[in-house]
Amino acid sequence: MRKTLPLLIAAALTLATGLAQAAAMTKEQAIEQAQAAHPGELIKAYQEKLKGKAVWEVQIEGQDGKKWEIYYDVASGKLVKEEGE
Repeated sequence: MRKTLPLLIAAALTLATGLAQAAAMTKEQAIEQAQAAHPGELIKAYQEKLKGKAVWEVQIEGQDGKKWEIYYDVASGKLVKEEGE
């Protein structure tokens, strides 16, 4: 039992780390979600900090004529904020 316990703990930590990484939103996913919400031409997309959190900022020139800035939480993929001008 003494030899297997450290192995079980290591396996659990590896699984937990893998699940946390799987939940993180990629740049491509952020772009896809932003363009689904606001169809148009991608201006740029990059990672930045917003109120201390890592976010994807996606800028789109919308088909509606507005310029959109959409922000997604990198860790969860949730919409944080969107602005249209």
